[in-house]
Amino acid sequence: MHKFLKNKAFFMLIGVVLTTLSFTLYINIKYPAKKLKKAYCSKDSKGKVTWRGFNHHNYNYLRKTKKFFVKSLLINEDWGFYDHWGIDVRQLFLAISDTIVDGKKLRGASTVEQQLIKNCFFSNERSYFRKIVEFFLSLELNMILNKRQILERYLNTVEFAPKIYSLKKATNYLFSKNPSELDRIESIILVAIFPNPSYYSAQWLKMIEGTEVKPIMSNRIKRVLSMLRLGKVLDENESELLELELMNYEFSLP
Repeated sequence: MHKFLKNKAFFMLIGVVLTTLSFTLYINIKYPAKKLKKAYCSKDSKGKVTWRGFNHHNYNYLRKTKKFFVKSLLINEDWGFYDHWGIDVRQLFLAISDTIVDGKKLRGASTVEQQLIKNCFFSNERSYFRKIVEFFLSLELNMILNKRQILERYLNTVEFAPKIYSLKKATNYLFSKNPSELDRIESIILVAIFPNPSYYSAQWLKMIEGTEVKPIMSNRIKRVLSMLRLGKVLDENESELLELELMNYEFSLP
């Protein structure tokens, strides 16, 4: 009996290993993250992906991006970016807790790597399968690219303005500037609207026009500034001055 159980456990282990290897092979064929080593995924206004080389005129190198903006974005979107391997375990467990224990809708907890994978290979539809694939490919990304390369691809792929994907295209559209020319106000605006550019841009216009029913955008600005104080990017005085400027900033869409 003991020998039978040992054999059964052995074959179960073999089955798990083979299943894992098969699944890994499948997702690498269907979702080839290795392409990000030699190209980046550019998206048009409809979200259609085209793979392009780094010499494309819309590609923006990380060294040509304002450090204040990069710090502000990471603190608000993926605080532990430089410390994890593509998966923020703490945020992952919090998301699982919210979903299973509290019965809340499946939420993000997505790292920069996961967001990059999602933008290159998936739609915005949430599913457990997508999260599993993101998990595997995010770990793989950290094996084939360094953090600067991952962040650079990310800034050239995700949505920063309504239906506008890539930081360079967004800064040209909103401010007629390149990412290297952003000031603090413009940087915070981009970070504030980043989670949902179309929705938050509309809310910002309502705030400026005085037609905002709920203080959605003002609360969002305070949240971003609070995170920057927590991350010691801003002190109290700088934060208060920027908040006054931001609340009266004449934001407009071209």
